[in-house]
Amino acid sequence: GATHVAAVPIICDGFRCTLSGHVNDCRNTDDSSSDDEANDDSSGRGDGDGSCILSLVAESNCEHETCDGVDAALVLTCADSPFKAVEAAMALASKAMNGTFRLRSCKSPPPVVDVFGWCTWDAFYHAVTPAGVEAGVGAL
Repeated sequence: GATHVAAVPIICDGFRCTLSGHVNDCRNTDDSSSDDEANDDSSGRGDGDGSCILSLVAESNCEHETCDGVDAALVLTCADSPFKAVEAAMALASKAMNGTFRLRSCKSPPPVVDVFGWCTWDAFYHAVTPAGVEAGVGAL
């Protein structure tokens, strides 16, 4: 079977990590390179047309806050289905971020779910009408 991969950037050490394909986020990690060389064909980072390989970016949103690295930046999992890969990645991300969020499977639905269980989008899609909504609410 096919192998599916899930990549989830996380928040660690005060830095928010993201995946970016924007050319401005491509940086050559060689200290001898200038900023002008980072987008050059010889850098191996793009093909000269402004494109960029996928970059992992760690930001603090504070120009005075810098670091040489973070303890964790990305959770990467593999599974035989995309759903299992995402589920495993989110479980690992929760653990890596010290349980700052819980998985949906570990939560109880709020009581309001028992009251509000009808959705006009599910019932009508693009054919929503006031009469249809009133009939649906009346059937509750």
